[in-house]
Amino acid sequence: MLDSELEYYDAHLHEWLPEHRGKFVLIKGDSLVGFFASEEEAYEDGLRHFGNQPFLIRRVAAEEEVVHLPALLLGLTDARI
Repeated sequence: MLDSELEYYDAHLHEWLPEHRGKFVLIKGDSLVGFFASEEEAYEDGLRHFGNQPFLIRRVAAEEEVVHLPALLLGLTDARI
């Protein structure tokens, strides 16, 4: 799922970095929908255009951002002793 969107992102990232670094890109299939200042704006636009279909939102960055979410924070484990 989202394989074509990820391939499109990887293929065009070098073109986007100079002008759009730090923005969020919205991609559907092998088409660029647009660049947005926030992830929320990109998500809202994706919902408007595509409804409940998969689309890719990703920050334009030279290195992939790693997000750490501990299992306890997500409620996946129980800390009661």
